[in-house]
Amino acid sequence: MQDRIEIDWWPQPRQLVCLKACGLDAPFTGDAFRPAIADVIGYGGSAGGGKTDSLLLAGIIACFNYPGLNVGYFRREFPQLEGPGGVIIRSQSLISQICKYNDQKHRWVFPGGSILQFCHCKDPADVYNYQSQQFDILLIDEVTQFTREMVKYLLTRNRATVDYPTFKPFALFATNPGNVGHAYFKEEFVTLGPAEQVNVFVNEAGHPEKHIFIPSKLWDNEILLKRDPSYPDRVGNTELNRRMLLEGDWDVFAGQAFAELRRDIHVVEPFPVPKHWRKFGAYDHGFNHPFSFGVYAVNDDGIVYRIAGAKQRLKRVDEIARIMDEVSGGVHTLEYIVAGHDCWSKQRDGGPTIAEQFLLTTPKVVLTPANIDRIQGANQVRKFIAWRGAAQDENGQPADGKPRFYIFASCASAYDTLSQMLFDESHPED
Repeated sequence: MQDRIEIDWWPQPRQLVCLKACGLDAPFTGDAFRPAIADVIGYGGSAGGGKTDSLLLAGIIACFNYPGLNVGYFRREFPQLEGPGGVIIRSQSLISQICKYNDQKHRWVFPGGSILQFCHCKDPADVYNYQSQQFDILLIDEVTQFTREMVKYLLTRNRATVDYPTFKPFALFATNPGNVGHAYFKEEFVTLGPAEQVNVFVNEAGHPEKHIFIPSKLWDNEILLKRDPSYPDRVGNTELNRRMLLEGDWDVFAGQAFAELRRDIHVVEPFPVPKHWRKFGAYDHGFNHPFSFGVYAVNDDGIVYRIAGAKQRLKRVDEIARIMDEVSGGVHTLEYIVAGHDCWSKQRDGGPTIAEQFLLTTPKVVLTPANIDRIQGANQVRKFIAWRGAAQDENGQPADGKPRFYIFASCASAYDTLSQMLFDESHPED
């Protein structure tokens, strides 16, 4: 371990929570160094929450305390690392008098031999430039600018090159809502379980990973707010930017097909559905890709509720029929079940169609072809979820009202699916 070294930096409260999760808070709390509490730590939310400093100081503290450590700090493009406000200039203001910087290799070499390497992957294939490298700590800033596949590959480079009883390899990701990685980050961190608690994420290979999400908002950055009090007004200059960059709302992002969806408006606690309400089902077939089945109830005023559902993969038609019967309280209670036209496609082996197979199951499931006009379907969804201007005030002017579609909190995954749907850039109406 290194002799006492002083750096002109002190964590703000949320940054300290992040460092504690990394096991690197000792310089500020007097506690002992210890292993990170999770395999992958997600940190952030709104713009200006102090994310870059948190990642950088996690790397610096670890490099000083564990000689020989290798740390990789990633951004999507190199100008994001070196420009004004970038991490390279920031690091120079903190450790240039103590460590040696190699301009050609873009790395800091610490007195004990540790390395903090600045890396970038502009194109997805650039991740393979790091195929032979290994990082004890993997830091990715603005991780949602990276695709899921890029991140998963970089995680294979996160492995131990040193052996200390108080250290184990970990990854620390920081980001705001939005961009290409929004959906996977939300799934693996934000909605995986309670914030600031370790939750288990099972990856595609079936292996468990310990994940934790630590929210951070602009309001947590007292230094920035004191330096630039009007910054929140500039960040929140549109409704989208306000929710995404100022509030750190993971239910909204650029290109969202159904931007009027709000968890606090459209998601309701379950209640007993009156027996006289009409009920129907909707089915999307899949085997390797998960099938999806939803149960909907319509009240006397035509308000629609998503009340139950199921989404699983690798299930035979007869197994799916039993699942549909269970979650619906009996498929016989449904007026109809609409399904995509692929359920009536001829099978390659000449066997019965999916719809015909359902007719042979116990219980028998009768499917009805759905209207597959995507544009009209999307417009219908927007009509039902609308709440802004959905009523009139005392002067007959549009006023905020109530939507005509709600989702039971027990079907939260249905809300996530709907909220993450994107416009087709080539066909904006689709």
